[in-house]
Amino acid sequence: MHEHRRFLSSMSLAHGLVLLLCIMMTVSVMLVSFPTFAASVAPVSLSTNSNSYVCMQPVGLYANLTSNGNLVPNGVLAVEVDFQSSGWPPMLLRSLKGSQNPAPGLLDNDIQVIVTPVDMNMVPQTGFKRGSWGYFNVTIVNSGPVVEGVIAWSAMDAASVPIGTNSIDSPGSPITIPTDSTSKLQASVDIPSWAAVGTATVYINIFSDAPYRGGYPIANEASCTFQIEPSFGPSAAAAGSGNRQSLKWEGTLTSVTGLYNFSYRVPPNVVYGTYIAYAVSSSAPTQLGVAKFQVTAASKPPQAIFTYSPSAPYANEAVYFDASSSYSYNGTITNYKWNWGDGSAQQSTPHPTITHVFKVKGAYAVTLNVTDSQGLWGLSEEPVSVSGPTPPVASFTFKPSPTWINASTTFDASASTPGWNGTGHPPISNYTWSFGDGTPVIVTKNSVIYHQFTTLGNFTATLNVTDTRGWIGTMSQKVQVINVTQHPDIAVTGVGFFYPPTGLYQIAPDYYQPYSGWSGYVLVSVLNNGTSAASFNVTLSYSNGTLYSLGTQDLTNVPSQGSIVLQYWWNTTLLKPTMNYTITANATILLGETNTKNNQYSIIAEVKGTGDVNGDGIVNILDIGIIATNWGLTVPPADPRADIVGNGGPINILDYSIVSVNWGKTY
Repeated sequence: MHEHRRFLSSMSLAHGLVLLLCIMMTVSVMLVSFPTFAASVAPVSLSTNSNSYVCMQPVGLYANLTSNGNLVPNGVLAVEVDFQSSGWPPMLLRSLKGSQNPAPGLLDNDIQVIVTPVDMNMVPQTGFKRGSWGYFNVTIVNSGPVVEGVIAWSAMDAASVPIGTNSIDSPGSPITIPTDSTSKLQASVDIPSWAAVGTATVYINIFSDAPYRGGYPIANEASCTFQIEPSFGPSAAAAGSGNRQSLKWEGTLTSVTGLYNFSYRVPPNVVYGTYIAYAVSSSAPTQLGVAKFQVTAASKPPQAIFTYSPSAPYANEAVYFDASSSYSYNGTITNYKWNWGDGSAQQSTPHPTITHVFKVKGAYAVTLNVTDSQGLWGLSEEPVSVSGPTPPVASFTFKPSPTWINASTTFDASASTPGWNGTGHPPISNYTWSFGDGTPVIVTKNSVIYHQFTTLGNFTATLNVTDTRGWIGTMSQKVQVINVTQHPDIAVTGVGFFYPPTGLYQIAPDYYQPYSGWSGYVLVSVLNNGTSAASFNVTLSYSNGTLYSLGTQDLTNVPSQGSIVLQYWWNTTLLKPTMNYTITANATILLGETNTKNNQYSIIAEVKGTGDVNGDGIVNILDIGIIATNWGLTVPPADPRADIVGNGGPINILDYSIVSVNWGKTY
């Protein structure tokens, strides 16, 4: 059974897989034993939809499990696909459930796996660029007996092409997950330059052993999505072409119970030869389903695919062209030849990305010719519309809509965009507002303004945005002003912590300093200050430029003058020290509210590294100084930052030792 072929260990990757297993508790108990099954359970059968495939062709794997001649609908299968040669990592490692929930005992439900995309510093991310490394924080919570197994992960791009697979620890050297413990590790995936732009998925599994050796799943498969972004230029998906047709895996639910189906595409950089697939059931770990197939070169031309950004370029503006999604059925793309359609010279390059500047406005047909390693070529053409100098574009929204008499109506023009002067984007210098209700015109440098309408009716609000060269963009909208009989008033009266627990300090009103790794409840107090009961929701989020939600809670029929305190869980484990995070609570704006500014409340939390008393990002003499100044004092009057151990004081050698152990660290 190819005993010479093994999983790659964490040390075998050129880039390195960073193992961060941090065991919180190490109580030694007997290994968990998994259930045994009668010998009447038949071997798992596995087949493919073809005996031979070429690059980017869909591969269908079809497995079933029977017992006493009957299909088993609630099993769990481990699936592995390998190149039939020693020294190569698996192409895929997955767990598939049947068409019903697994029977009790098939999986260890005491094990929970959570995976999130992060950077090397464990800061949460939404995606990664092609040609870079993607990192994933994996948290394994074991609330039951000690478990041993192999931790494996596979990633697939938006076109269902495997882009990276690996495991931690090879057969015979399993990872030990202690009882009642929380373990952490960092998985990494090399995002290839040919990966499809869009939503990709990484899957995390814990197997009893390598599937090709009969290893079966011992915990539920965990997964998370992330975005694969262009290798350079704007990270948003560029307009200008369709990407590879997305073929998501078919899943495990079929019209016939007991079938376990899976689909993926052959990667464009595949090694030609024989591949072997394995399927192993938790119900019959000694029985393997095996299927072999060939991957061969095809006499088909490569597919030329490219995107460009910005999607509406201007004359003399650099346009980014990215042909990384092009692929060959025979191997790899070796040359990219561009014809810009504007009379300039054609350009050939072995790299998939390039920039071009169109000198004159107009419509151009850009052609890409790609040549693969077999000498075959393919063409693609996309129209590119280039604009000349343009004025700024005015855009605004207002709320509430409709608004009402004497309400504080918010007009927001932040979506307005600069124009183009032939060499650059002149910034917007001012915003001119006319509300059509007889009030004076307002000229301001701020994009957000508040206005009160004092009479009923329909009014035309007009915005003029002017850039630094004097060019003007205009937008108008109808505003309906109505009367209301009720006057609700929802106010978020506070956000904070009833009593800052260990690891978090209140430095000033609405300003806190948590140490990285602190977790606890954020409290939000809301008041219905209106004259009647009201129903609304409250959303809490935090942001350091990117917005992350902490949840939304719905409140029903809160009585007049009723006050409620809500709790939201916040975990700073993955947050980067020395960064400020704004925590904001927002309550629904109800029809008839006149003071909508009270519907929002924000505080600041500055995340610190261990031992960094003053939060400047380095543990040094300044931190010792704060400890020394408050030596022997309790909180208060001692500076709460000096109470590192969080026992209220007195400030003593325990607090000093934490600074000493971390001396010289930078965050």
